[in-house]
Amino acid sequence: MLAPPAIAFHNIAFITMSNTLFYLVIYDLPDNKAANKRRTRLHKMLSGYGIWVQYSVFECFLTAIQFAKLQTKMEKLIKPDEDAVKVYVLDAGSVKRTIAYGCEKPRQVDSIIFWYVGFLRLKSP
Repeated sequence: MLAPPAIAFHNIAFITMSNTLFYLVIYDLPDNKAANKRRTRLHKMLSGYGIWVQYSVFECFLTAIQFAKLQTKMEKLIKPDEDAVKVYVLDAGSVKRTIAYGCEKPRQVDSIIFWYVGFLRLKSP
């Protein structure tokens, strides 16, 4: 007898990126064991909000709500007396005037597509 067939299904979700601003996040943390852990956590957190373009630099297109959440998380994570984090808020005009040497300009993705691919295995009777 043959194995039961596998049926693939896909769920697609679209998230539009309207009403966003461009945020350039730059950070510098001391070189010690505690700060290294914070730096790793900060890097992982920022990876969920934007694109890592250079050491300690992220480009993010965020809505006001997303930015507020990011601010709250950063404020809980960093030590203001030891760490330096700067966030530059740029409008669409500033992004259009960006000059990049050696790589492409920052660009906003119009929509993000999440794909979920799963398999449903049917049991034999």
